[in-house]
Amino acid sequence: EKEYGQGMGKRAIAVIDQGDAAATDLNRIQLTKTILSQAKTGKLAPAQATIGAWAKSVGVDPANLGIDPNLPVVSEVAQSAMAQTVVGMIGAGGFPANNFSDADRKFLQSIPGGLANQPGSNELLSDIAERVAQRKLDKANAWADARENKTSYEQFERNWRQKISKEDMFADVRGRIQGMEGGNVPALPQSGPIKPGHYQWKPK
Repeated sequence: EKEYGQGMGKRAIAVIDQGDAAATDLNRIQLTKTILSQAKTGKLAPAQATIGAWAKSVGVDPANLGIDPNLPVVSEVAQSAMAQTVVGMIGAGGFPANNFSDADRKFLQSIPGGLANQPGSNELLSDIAERVAQRKLDKANAWADARENKTSYEQFERNWRQKISKEDMFADVRGRIQGMEGGNVPALPQSGPIKPGHYQWKPK
């Protein structure tokens, strides 16, 4: 029983650690979305308009991209490198069974590698990555609330699984992917406030 309790404790701490890491990822993803939007409208300053400048802004060593850091961020090669980096953010740490419904997890595991080479894919991939990071933040904040209410981690996990089991948080994304395959890339919705019932991480 003692060993079991220690195991639950480690899992609870892992949720908090994942929430802290996701807060950083979310900032990087949202910055990427801002840069992509500004690049499209020509609002980026010359010093910000290169793939190297983007990499530094999100904490990536430009040398690890394997391309000329002075390439314009809107160039095809730079867009591909950016897409691969965002894909890495989506899959960081895997997709725990207790963090997504079966439908959502299967979608994340089946994101086609070729998507990174599709026109307009960076906005789509960034949106997916943003939702994955937000889910980790949601869980961390939900656990903080549950702990304040003296709920055991075991009970919290049970409640959390029930809450997310029927969700399909990527239904609209699958539709946009189908649109891309058909040559029609719908515009992404703007990030807005968290919907009622969704948690938002509040670092202490």
